[in-house]
Amino acid sequence: MKSIKFKLFTAFSLALFLILFFLSIFSIHFFTQNQENEAISKVEKNLIIVNQTLASNKRLDLLYSQLDLKEQFLFIFKDNKLVFTNESEHETKEILEELRQINFSSSNFIKVDDFVVSKNKYNEFSVYMGIEDDYIEERNEAIISSIITMNSIIFVVFIAFIYFIINKTIRPLKDILNDVKNLQKGNDLSKRLKSNNTKDEFEQLTNSFNEMLENIEKSVENIKQFSSDASHELKTPLTIIQGEIELAKSKDLKQDEFYEVLNKLDIEQKKLQDIIRNFLLLARLDKEAIKKEKCFLDTLVFECIETNLDILEKKGLELKLDIQEALEVNSSKKYLSIVINNLLSNAIKYTNEGSISIKANKNEHFTFFEISDTGIGMDKKDTSMIFERFYRVDKARSDFKDGIGIGLSIVKRVCERFNISIKVESKLEKGSKFSLRFTNFH
Repeated sequence: MKSIKFKLFTAFSLALFLILFFLSIFSIHFFTQNQENEAISKVEKNLIIVNQTLASNKRLDLLYSQLDLKEQFLFIFKDNKLVFTNESEHETKEILEELRQINFSSSNFIKVDDFVVSKNKYNEFSVYMGIEDDYIEERNEAIISSIITMNSIIFVVFIAFIYFIINKTIRPLKDILNDVKNLQKGNDLSKRLKSNNTKDEFEQLTNSFNEMLENIEKSVENIKQFSSDASHELKTPLTIIQGEIELAKSKDLKQDEFYEVLNKLDIEQKKLQDIIRNFLLLARLDKEAIKKEKCFLDTLVFECIETNLDILEKKGLELKLDIQEALEVNSSKKYLSIVINNLLSNAIKYTNEGSISIKANKNEHFTFFEISDTGIGMDKKDTSMIFERFYRVDKARSDFKDGIGIGLSIVKRVCERFNISIKVESKLEKGSKFSLRFTNFH
């Protein structure tokens, strides 16, 4: 499997190669064309000086000092007789033989053998000036060689730089992969990825992964706690049921004793039903597609109060109500009833004396439901955890409290499914307040 570093390095190298390749072609074309133009321009400048010399009737041998005739030839004829040349007799004869075969047109440059030649006339003088083609080609080859060498050096330097940058950029990812492999080898969920402090997406990835690990660790701890609590909660009623059955089998019971046993069995089996029902409800909330419907909040509140009225009266708690009529909300009658009933039963359960207050009202945009009590309350740590599944406040006192800590988890999950805002305020030994907010119909 090819690494990301290899793929990035290959992609950047290919891109750089193509850029330098096309840049080289453009540069070679530009500089060679420019070199040819400069060579021809040089010939033209020399021709101007020659014409000026001929016009002023100066001595022709002065042209040696006035002209740069390197890699060039100059022939001047007067009345078809050669009166000036900068070439040897042998070279002059060879070039002239070639020139006689060419039909020149005025101001044109023509390729003659190894020269680019121009012919000009000034009065009785004919001027032939040319530059060696090899000279232009050599200059072009030098330019091409320089461009290729320079771009090769640039390519090597940039390749090294690209490798360094990619290696430095990918290193945090390699560190993350190594840490993940080390985590896979062990079974310790408390371990985390090392923070790389790169202030980029790799640091975000590390933080997100660590948050995921933390959530997994919490979930595993919750599952372990749930297994322990569920085992305890299920074991207790089953043990009582088994004990009562064994007692009934071991001796003859009178009718009133028999009814007492049946009553205990009924109470414990109802506890088992409640536990199992809550488990199934949580499973449905995670998977079931739930449709919203119009329902009246005030009606559901009064129904839940009626359900819990006997317990309220037994505990002697004062119930304070401030509920508007016809509070229509977009939710589910079934699940909203579960939410209100859980909040009310919790308030009753954890309040030994004092009162429970319920408010329900609305404004232009929202409908509000609030239930507060004067019960045992919670500290700040517990208020941030109470909606976690299987979490119970004050585990030291949980032995005499019913349930295994999933009632508020159900409340929270229902609120999430129906976009209901929920918050809790609580003070230890002062009481708690749960608030719901519904968005009104528009």
